[in-house]
Amino acid sequence: LNSLNRAMDKLSKNQGVSNLDLSKMTFNVNQYQRTATAMNNVSSGMLGGANMLANIYMLSRIGNAFGTTIQKANDYIETMNLFSVVMGENTRQASEFVYSLEAIGVDMEQAMRYQASFYDIGKSLGLTAKNANTLSEQFTKLTYDYASLYNLPVEESFQKLQAAIVGTTEPIRRLGKDISIAKLEEVALNLGIEESVRNMTQAEKAELRFIAVMQQSTAAMNDMERTIDQPANALRVLKAQFTSLVRDLGNLFIPIVSAVLPYLIALAKFLREVVSGIAAFFGIDMFKLDFNTVNSSLGVADKYTSDLSD
Repeated sequence: LNSLNRAMDKLSKNQGVSNLDLSKMTFNVNQYQRTATAMNNVSSGMLGGANMLANIYMLSRIGNAFGTTIQKANDYIETMNLFSVVMGENTRQASEFVYSLEAIGVDMEQAMRYQASFYDIGKSLGLTAKNANTLSEQFTKLTYDYASLYNLPVEESFQKLQAAIVGTTEPIRRLGKDISIAKLEEVALNLGIEESVRNMTQAEKAELRFIAVMQQSTAAMNDMERTIDQPANALRVLKAQFTSLVRDLGNLFIPIVSAVLPYLIALAKFLREVVSGIAAFFGIDMFKLDFNTVNSSLGVADKYTSDLSD
């Protein structure tokens, strides 16, 4: 009987150990569950933060796209104003010419800007309105033909012709065109002009440069139309059409922006007054540019520069 009791006691003690082990296991399982829950909360927080960042990024891209459309529309408005002011009484004729270029898929805003620039330079050099208009039309068209023939960015082609009008020889020489004094003398003689180019007025020299460039550009003339279906020109047309599309979208929003702007300006002024009021309350002097101090600082800088040079 004693042996039996001892055996029972032993079993009872073993059962207590088993219960203890089971309690430890239950505790470990609960701890794991709590850890898993915490990790899940962290993951959910990170996912929520990532979603928020993605939404902010998308909103910023939409805002940038909206800003681009408005900017393109504004650029067109400003260019139209420049065009009408510069071309003056020739605006109607010049507009008809620019719209005729639409057949080869050019960007109207860009073409107007180029023609106004050529015309303005011609007038500043002393050309008559008629000759300045002729130069502006021909060089605007030639800008696109050069870009097509020599596979140049349109803006680079424009800059080369712009430089040629004022007598800068290097840019146009890179395309094989010569507008040196010797070449102008030759062109003048062929036209029956015996006067030395060096004694001519700026207007006469500009007209000779124009004639010289046009005579040397017969191979390039109308190249844009001839090769409009080639990939390079097709991409130029696509880019121009996409720019026009963006500008047209901007024109849809311009009335809304124009209506909202006065309120935004008023809000900005109000916020400035609030900031100034807060600064005054705390005794903070708002920064104002003192040009006398700036000039004094520049004088000191010049003095030190002179000392270093010595």
